[in-house]
Amino acid sequence: MKLYRTAAGIFVENDGRFFRLDVDNWDELLRLPELYQRAAEFCRGVEVAAVDAASILSPIGSQEVWAAGVTYYRSRNARMEESKDAGEWGEGSRTRREGADSVGCAVVGAGAGVDSGD
Repeated sequence: MKLYRTAAGIFVENDGRFFRLDVDNWDELLRLPELYQRAAEFCRGVEVAAVDAASILSPIGSQEVWAAGVTYYRSRNARMEESKDAGEWGEGSRTRREGADSVGCAVVGAGAGVDSGD
């Protein structure tokens, strides 16, 4: 089962079939203690054709988004290896380090633009 937040509402996909949920607030939906059971109930309802891929929004509401999957230790070791390979002032090594400290990340859905903040 997959949940989709779209411009047309929230949908659940189950076995390639799509169903619209009667919940409009993504944050409230994710806070439901019985989220899986609630979504499964909608899969017994009226099926819709499909979700328009261009209308899919990022799967967040007001939640914070934190990077995951890289520990500080692994990141530190990778930076040390890069520095060693580039030498003390290797091509772009200082620029790369400074840029890495100030680069942000945005999570967007298909077809959504990214605001650079400039």
